[in-house]
Amino acid sequence: MKRTLTLPVLMAALIMLAGAIPVRAAVPEPTTIVTWICAEFEGGEWRVPRRSAVTMSYSWATKNRRQIVKFLDRSHVDLTIDGAPVANADLLWSLPYEQPGNPAGNWAVDWNYDIGRLGPANSVDVNFKLTFSQAHWDGFDLYPAGLTEDSDCRVFTRGA
Repeated sequence: MKRTLTLPVLMAALIMLAGAIPVRAAVPEPTTIVTWICAEFEGGEWRVPRRSAVTMSYSWATKNRRQIVKFLDRSHVDLTIDGAPVANADLLWSLPYEQPGNPAGNWAVDWNYDIGRLGPANSVDVNFKLTFSQAHWDGFDLYPAGLTEDSDCRVFTRGA
């Protein structure tokens, strides 16, 4: 008789203990937002799941390695988050990498900036500005000195 009573008591204790352990909600997948796509095709606004880790991204491709190295030398990135400048945003480029057979270019670099997780009803205004200090030919087009690509994007959470 003792054994049959012990099992229900043990099960009840385990159920009570399980109820006392806090359960964390699943964290959403990270979100990567391409700056110019947000600005050009999304009307300058991008919704993300709340608590999603958000990274702003930009890439450049050229026909050869020499052109990508010159791109890094002849361009400069300025970044502001909610109007505040981000120091050293120009240093966030990846090393050049080869992507043979890609119609967008055989050599590329990526620029990424982690803006963190946004809570419920949060938003952040991002301005990415790429400026050429000298004329640059990337194997596809000629970009004149002083040309600026300016991308504004408001990132905000959906849901409460």
